[in-house]
Amino acid sequence: MRRVGLVGGISWIATSAYYERLNQEVGRRLGGNASADLVIRSLNFAEVLAHAGTPAVIEEMMAEAVQTLVGTGARIIAVGSSTGHKFLGDLKQSDVSFLHIADAVRDHLLAKRIRRLGILGTKYVLNDPFLTDRINIGGQFEFLKPEDRDIDRLHTLIIEEIARQNVGKQSLRRLADMVSSFQEAGAEAVLLGSTELWYAFREIAVDLPVIDGAEVHSRAIVESALLPGR
Repeated sequence: MRRVGLVGGISWIATSAYYERLNQEVGRRLGGNASADLVIRSLNFAEVLAHAGTPAVIEEMMAEAVQTLVGTGARIIAVGSSTGHKFLGDLKQSDVSFLHIADAVRDHLLAKRIRRLGILGTKYVLNDPFLTDRINIGGQFEFLKPEDRDIDRLHTLIIEEIARQNVGKQSLRRLADMVSSFQEAGAEAVLLGSTELWYAFREIAVDLPVIDGAEVHSRAIVESALLPGR
């Protein structure tokens, strides 16, 4: 197995999910006590948020984190945050593979033959097409988003409640209502476009299939790391 380097900490709730799922997937594939050859560079989420208005600073933080991981011998690089992908520069290196969450999600949607779906996430994910455009290369998919007034509420919910493990019942109801709106609009599934959202959706029962971007991404990371002859 090639070593996986994960940029984490944005937020640590998402990073914990990646750590668990990467190890579970390796164990499922290899059996026994097998676990992932994994290095995590965890950023300070408060520091990242403090520079939300200066993207160049966050891009530099991300680049330094990636270089640190490559220096440990990681040959598979991933970012455990959908929003974090917005602040990536050119990570191309001949001996390192970068696995973008959008590519993993696209492959999953194609395999499941899902074409019309709702998406939930931070305001960066929902107001900037950096993620959906990459998923939708070829124009196969139609994304439904929350109402504009709900995007800011959802962003605050993710940053101030989920990332702090303090999600109120009203917020859970609001998330469920957003999914219901997607279903009424003809969505076939809902994509958790922020990697923290799994934490809230443990407590929510919805009728639509829920696609956890972090879980899909984790499976793709392990699949790549276990490819023979690499």
